[in-house]
Amino acid sequence: MVGADRVVRAGRALVDPSVGVFERLRTGTAPADEPRLHTAAVDRSHPGALTDGVAVPPSEGGAALTPEAALAAAIGEGVERYSAAIYRNRDLRAATYDTLDGAVDPADVVTFAPEQRAAGTVPQYEPGDELQWVAGERLDDGTEVQVPAQLVYLSYDMRDQPFVRAPISTGLAAGFELAGAVRRGLLEVVERDAFVLYYLTESPLPTIRVPEREGSVGTLCDRLDRAGIDWYLLDARTDLGVPVVVAVLVDRHATPEVSVAAAAAADARGAAQSALEEAIQTRLYQRHLRARSGARPSLSALSPDEVGREERLLAWGERGAAAELGFWTDRDPATTLADVAAETAALDASDVVPTVTETWDVYTVDVTTRDVASAGFTVVRVLAPAAQPLYLHGAHRYWGGDRLATVPVSRGYVASPPTPTDLNDCPHPFP
Repeated sequence: MVGADRVVRAGRALVDPSVGVFERLRTGTAPADEPRLHTAAVDRSHPGALTDGVAVPPSEGGAALTPEAALAAAIGEGVERYSAAIYRNRDLRAATYDTLDGAVDPADVVTFAPEQRAAGTVPQYEPGDELQWVAGERLDDGTEVQVPAQLVYLSYDMRDQPFVRAPISTGLAAGFELAGAVRRGLLEVVERDAFVLYYLTESPLPTIRVPEREGSVGTLCDRLDRAGIDWYLLDARTDLGVPVVVAVLVDRHATPEVSVAAAAAADARGAAQSALEEAIQTRLYQRHLRARSGARPSLSALSPDEVGREERLLAWGERGAAAELGFWTDRDPATTLADVAAETAALDASDVVPTVTETWDVYTVDVTTRDVASAGFTVVRVLAPAAQPLYLHGAHRYWGGDRLATVPVSRGYVASPPTPTDLNDCPHPFP
């Protein structure tokens, strides 16, 4: 991870058991029967006296080939979520969209399909409803816009509020300079858009071979092989052209059986490395959940409308779950990592924002808190209303927008636009 040492130094400056952003930092290694990887976690303070938001889970983790990179990943996640948990209602603007001069139209934000809205199971936003707003910027020209606060703050209190979308971490990113944080946040939006598009439509993505076991990706693949875990890398590029890789781990001898992650990056090898590291981290988290809860739910026993994140991850860890991902794993390799890297070589880090904003309207909100800024961090929320959103709970399966109907078809993965009844109803495995 570039700059990992700097991130670690800055993160350590935020540790104080009483008044710090972090109560403590922890490092370790994966269990001996797992792929050899360094792990880290941060125990984050809940700034209860500083926010009108609700409590959010207090720990974040990271896993990587080096201890510094693992700890830097955990610190970055912790800084993002801490900053996005702090807001005051008095600092937000209460208004209806049509009374604002320059704002993100909630009606343009992809949420539920018309059929879902008609069911009336969620108190959906309607034009004319009053929302709370926070100032942000349009990414391509810096124009100030008002953004619905519930799309910005991870801790936003949704009680008695018209529902646009449930708070989630998608698009939150930290860095030492604004442009880098924005780029990382935008790449996460791209990654999750791709995953949801192709999972819901069961698109048979091209599988990626790694015949030359060199570099970090080769090391990770070798370690998975030695642990007896089958791995699959999938080329999940969309119409945006940015490298996106989905990693699927299948353990055919033990549990958890299936672990999944995805990553987008300016280069294909970076996306593959991040996807594999995060898939292994997901696997370790699934082991933790199993040890902590003792629950053994099966996918077939889950209610698609009601299942939450932990139930999903536990169920994907059970025997037999791999059959539900056959549309991705039961295929012959179609390309190599070197080929994908060559096809996307013209894209570099500076091209990510202009490339994506050719297709999407993108907005940013700086949520950096004073204590986080004192350590040198900048934290932003990046929002692309047209992107297909990831959801964590079954009640929030967003099937609206046009990308589900257009992107898999234009990429040649499905023959015709799917209807809602065609979409994959099995709870997804994304962590």
